Amino acid sequence: MDDEVKIQPTSKLSKALAAAQAKFPKFENNSYGYSYSYLNLAGVLETVLPILGSEGISLVQKPSVRIEGDLPWCVVETVLMCEDEAITNVLDFPMMTARKGLTEEIMLFGSTVSYLRRYAVMSILGIAGADKTPEDMQAEAIKKTEEE
Repeated sequence: MDDEVKIQPTSKLSKALAAAQAKFPKFENNSYGYSYSYLNLAGVLETVLPILGSEGISLVQKPSVRIEGDLPWCVVETVLMCEDEAITNVLDFPMMTARKGLTEEIMLFGSTVSYLRRYAVMSILGIAGADKTPEDMQAEAIKKTEEE
């Protein structure tokens, strides 16, 4: 996974983003899947977009696909803009593989893009939403696999 943040001189954007972050509420996980809860993209955007807008910040996310070898990679570019300044975060990941209930290419692309958009927007805005650490989730997955 490539998580690259490009930063240019951004004094106006930095000040506006700090003001917006000070207005962000404590985020509560609002969705459940597999064996964990998480903060979904719709919940994040519903909360942050009005706050960002009130500080003069716009948020744009642009998904695309690139081919690396024979493998399609989903790419999401997230851009925060304020006046003539911007911060860009590019996050990419191989497209998810087929599994039960998710076999069509467009569904795989959509699912991968949704994950990347959520992670990218939460990352660039400094939002945490998982109730378990990645280490806890990995340990639970290993334990579950061993039990099967």
